[in-house]
Amino acid sequence: MVTNKNKEQFEEWFTDNYDSEFMPDDKFSRYIWFIKQPFEMQIGVYEKYYDSLGYHIYIESYLGGGQNVFYPEIIWRMDNHVDTFWKPKYDNLIEYLCFIDRNEAYVEAFKKADACVNEKL
Repeated sequence: MVTNKNKEQFEEWFTDNYDSEFMPDDKFSRYIWFIKQPFEMQIGVYEKYYDSLGYHIYIESYLGGGQNVFYPEIIWRMDNHVDTFWKPKYDNLIEYLCFIDRNEAYVEAFKKADACVNEKL
């Protein structure tokens, strides 16, 4: 979920923000320990990390009408003004992209946030 310079920054942030007797002591081993955890356990850590950078991940659930679907979105706060920064659309540019699995929606949002952070670093 994090690559390139963003990965280095995340490892530092993770080391500074999470310390437990159950985790290895060195930074590299701690990151390896983290990525071996189930994705559902990683989601909250990634959300908190991206929140700290100003990228607020939001997964909108639409439950009804037969199929449950999830819409990924990244909201960016600038000068007390909240604006939708990214909400992907299908190729027809009309309908918003949705996923049947909530985790897939998170993966898509985390990939976009990662790309944005790497672009700024």
